[in-house]
Order: sequence, then C-alpha cells, then structure tokens
Amino acid sequence: MKRLSLFLVVFLLAAVSCVSTGSSTGSTPPPDTGNAIPEEKDFLGAGQSESLGESMRLCKADALKKAVIDLIGEDKERANAEKLQSILYADKTMGGFILNTERTRRDKIGEEYIYEAKVTVRMRILESTLKAHGIIGGGGTKEDAVVIVENNKDDNEDIDEVVVEPIVDQPDYDEPTADEKKFIARYVDKMTYLVQMVDDSSLSDELQNIAINSANEYLGECGLNSVDEKKIKKLKEDQRMVYESETGNSISITQWIAQKLDADVYIEIFVNIETDIQMGGKYYAMGNSTLKAYEASTGDLLGSVAYNLPKNKAFFSRASVEAAEIGVIQSLIYQRTMPRMVDQVKTKMNKSLTRGIKYDVLIQSPPNDRVMMKFWKKLDKKIKGYKLISQVAEEVHYSVWLIGDLEKLKEYFYDASEGVAGLENMYLVMAVGKKATFNSGSD
Repeated sequence: MKRLSLFLVVFLLAAVSCVSTGSSTGSTPPPDTGNAIPEEKDFLGAGQSESLGESMRLCKADALKKAVIDLIGEDKERANAEKLQSILYADKTMGGFILNTERTRRDKIGEEYIYEAKVTVRMRILESTLKAHGIIGGGGTKEDAVVIVENNKDDNEDIDEVVVEPIVDQPDYDEPTADEKKFIARYVDKMTYLVQMVDDSSLSDELQNIAINSANEYLGECGLNSVDEKKIKKLKEDQRMVYESETGNSISITQWIAQKLDADVYIEIFVNIETDIQMGGKYYAMGNSTLKAYEASTGDLLGSVAYNLPKNKAFFSRASVEAAEIGVIQSLIYQRTMPRMVDQVKTKMNKSLTRGIKYDVLIQSPPNDRVMMKFWKKLDKKIKGYKLISQVAEEVHYSVWLIGDLEKLKEYFYDASEGVAGLENMYLVMAVGKKATFNSGSD
C-alpha cells in the first residue's frame, strides 16, 4: 500500500513538471504561423502629428505593428523592435504591405492632426518578409530580404512606381533654417492640385468625369485642396485661343490652366478599360491606369505611378457594363494610384522647395542695369536666387526663388528698394498666385 501511494505521488509530480515546462509564465506566445494565415487582414491604426501626411503614415505604421504582433506575438515584436522600425515602420508608404486604408477619424486639436483608419494588411507578404529577415524561423539571407521587400506585391499585380529623385549636384544655396523648414512643411500640406485626363483619352466624357472625381475625392479625404472641374472646363473652352497666343503651345494647356487657376501641382490621368460580357447578364471590366504629376510653375515631373488590374480581379456587375467600368475606374484611381501619387508629390516637393518657391516678378519702368544690380545685391541674403527672363525698355521679367509667401516677397522688395536711388518709390501694381507686378516708381 505504501509502495502504491509513493508511486502515485511520483507520477503526479512528474505530470505537473511536464505541464509547467511546456508553457512560460508572464509572456505572450506567438500565434500559429502555419497555413491559417489569411491573404489579407484588417487592423485599426492611429497616428498623431503636426503634419497630416505624417499622421496618416503613423496610422499605417501602427496598424502594421499590430499585424506583426498578430504574427509573432508581443514579446518577439519588442525583441526585434529596432530591426522592425528599420525595415517596416519607418517606411514612407509601408512598401507593398498596405493594400487599402479606410478612414474612420480625422481631427485637428491645436497644431496636431489625429488620423485613424481601418488598414488592410497583406499578411502573407508580411510573413515572407519577416522570415527573410530572420524574425520568423531564422531563415533567409540579407540578399533574400532585399528581394522580398522590393517585390512585396501580389503575383497578380503589376505596379510601376517611378520615384523622381532630385538633381544630385551640390546646391548653390544655403540649407533652409528651422523656420523655413516649417514653412515648407505647411506649404506642402496646403498645396492646391489640379486633376485632368490626358488629351487623347479614349474614355467617354462620363467615365472621364468619374476618374477625375475619384482623384479629387481622395485629395479631399486627405485634407488637400483641388480645383473645381467646372472652372477648368470653362477656362479651357473660353480661352483656348488666348492660350495659343500667350504660349505658342510651348507648354501644355493643362499646365497653362493650372497656372491661371493658381494650382501648385497638376496631375494627368490615363485610363484604359477592357470589358467582357458573358451569357446570363454577367458584365466584367478590367484595366490599367497611369498617373503623372507636375509642378505647375515649372512643368517639372514630380512623380509617376502605373497600375494594372489583373484579370482575376476584374469587376463584376449584373446591372450593366457601365457599372463594371465605373467600379474599375474608382478602384484604379482612388485605391491604387492616388495614394502613391500623393506620397511621391509630397516627398519631391519637400526636397525641391529647399531651393525656394518660384515667383514670376515683373518690374514696370525699370531703371538701368546698374541700379538693378544694387537692388539684387541687397536682396541676396534674403532670397534663394533669381534669373532674368526677358527685358525691354518698358518692363523687365524675373524668376525669383524664396522660401515664403507673396507677403514675404513684397516685404523683401520694399526693404531692398528703400536705399536704392531710382527704386525708393517702388510700389505693387498687382499680385496673384505666384505672380507679382511692381512699378519702379520712377515715372
């Protein structure tokens, strides 16, 4: 009897020992990363920053962090925090890990934007990247990791994103001050966009309007300004002859209209749609789109994004082929290309504006060149640069670069003209957008 009791005690102690060694206390075990991982999964993200764009990026990063925790657990996420920050969370667009964002809140409290959204994360691609970096399973080389990150797109997707880099020559202007950097950030967040279809679009007028409205809707969701399509159409119809006489077709009519309507950036959209009608009232549509963005005052390319919707993701409708076409266009523009386009534009503008905003300045009844040289010398330390465009007896035309608005331009010009004989009576004739006309006051 004693032997039997001793045996039971030993057996029970062994069983308890096995159970305790099979689990750890005080830690969150990582979930099973087997075949149960879905292709896509939604997470709620939140971001807060003085910049709306940065608050949106932080919102995506927050959702991506939750997706990582869903795959590997909190403890492992914390242990790899530095590596994850480098390869995932610090990225401008979260690479190809984010499929879609659906805003749930956008507020501004004081100087801070608060942005919250439901974010769709591509879980399989995320898992592959974590494996490649040794965070899951310890496998993968550094070279493998680079390939995974750079090609983190669905096999069925065809995205061609051209990131336009600035010229790499040594700058001939000073690095912007802290105040100037703040001005640039505010300027980029408040830029006005003009959206148009390419002139040779094969889409019907109705579908073109849907494409433009989808782009403008996305801009509005981001808190960005866009030009009303009705104003664009009216100007294009009423002043085409004026455009031809003013420009000699040296710039596109879209750029000319963007300048006339004081837009900072204009985006041209190309969309191609293919349809398939099957028996039983089944309508399918698929297609591709290309967006290109330009700086309105210079015509410089700011970004280019192309997207091809694969056949296995064709839009289906039982209502009509037009309904399927509308679904494709809205997906191509609003969900697929505009988010990348806006990111590219903001990135390029933040870099290029360190040289200053370009203003067109006309000076009527200009004095002689000696006087003007004294004037520009006094302005030298306040502006980023200037260039003579044209000169006749009655008027001289300059391009002027400075980090500041029109009021700052007026202030600088008046300060510089005060001590220059022949310009001490200079006054402003007209100022609109990025154009200012002064009279030397020497009449």
